[in-house]
Amino acid sequence: MSRLALEVTLVTRINGYWNGGLKDTFTLELIRDIRKDATGYYQRIDCFQANCWFHVGAGKTKPQTDKQILMTAFKKRFKQTAVIEKRFIWR
Repeated sequence: MSRLALEVTLVTRINGYWNGGLKDTFTLELIRDIRKDATGYYQRIDCFQANCWFHVGAGKTKPQTDKQILMTAFKKRFKQTAVIEKRFIWR
């Protein structure tokens, strides 16, 4: 099953908690189906290049689209970083 992903290319390379030095390209991927808990809907996002995963809220009453969830994840992780390109890809 293919899933939508967001590939982000940054203006400058950044360092983080991963091995391999500075990186400038990251892919945010939707990992599993939307889940619901007491506070609303959420979805797990994975970024293999940054060696991390996190949950992103996907709406209180009805779930957002995959593109909206990926853009929320992008804003959450790269809010103060200059970006050259953002593009949606199928994995």
